[in-house]
Amino acid sequence: ASADGDAVNFRSLLGAIGQTVCRQYDIDEQSRSGWLTDCKGAIDLAMQVAKTKTFPWPNASNIIYPIVSTAAIQFAARAYPAMVSGMDVVKGAVYGKDDGVPAMDPNTGQPLIGPDGKPIPGPDGQPMWAIPPGAKRQRADRIAEHMSWQLLEEMSEWEEETDRLLHILPIVGCAFRKTYFETAERRNFDVLTQAQDLTINYWAKSMETAPRLTEAMKFYPSEIEEHMRAGVWITHAFGPATGAGEDNDAPHAFLEQHRRLDLDEDG
Repeated sequence: ASADGDAVNFRSLLGAIGQTVCRQYDIDEQSRSGWLTDCKGAIDLAMQVAKTKTFPWPNASNIIYPIVSTAAIQFAARAYPAMVSGMDVVKGAVYGKDDGVPAMDPNTGQPLIGPDGKPIPGPDGQPMWAIPPGAKRQRADRIAEHMSWQLLEEMSEWEEETDRLLHILPIVGCAFRKTYFETAERRNFDVLTQAQDLTINYWAKSMETAPRLTEAMKFYPSEIEEHMRAGVWITHAFGPATGAGEDNDAPHAFLEQHRRLDLDEDG
């Protein structure tokens, strides 16, 4: 009985959180309604969407030059090779000194350093190091090489998503990357999240200080089932998607919100 009561309380808490998420998502969407209108106008201009003109007379001719489209293509054509040059996509940076650490005397616990301030040579005539000079640089290069392999080989979507991002960025003005571990695929994913799908209150100073970020997402029934079986989501009967009609495979709309929330109510 106690377990059943805990389950009821848990679901009640999730329901309250869900209502809060939806309500405050609507608030943030309303705050950026003007920006969304401008964004749609910019996209229509780039896509050369022809609209019926009423000035100076109804159905006047409407000529749209592909200036914005050409500019976006030229931007992507220059930016892509600057980011992806061969296999060296990621470059590691070294912080702090990389001069090495001399070997320690096991008897005194002091570094084995000669009068000149340099490590004492060993039996082979080479300086004795606990950590040789350049070790940080070598480690940074190994990490960079591995991460470059992840992006170019393991994450099959990364190059295509990067290309899309560089075409969208000059038109909309901003775009986002989402990097996460996908349980079903057992690997990292790096996907494009368009600004229209990531809602932040228009008056927030920055993404870091904003109280919440909400991404509008869609999942197919098979993906929902995979997440529930993997234990990432709790088991729930979603039923058919809203407005899907007779299409049982239509995707469901979800809101994924990253936010501050006082769950233990301790202030």
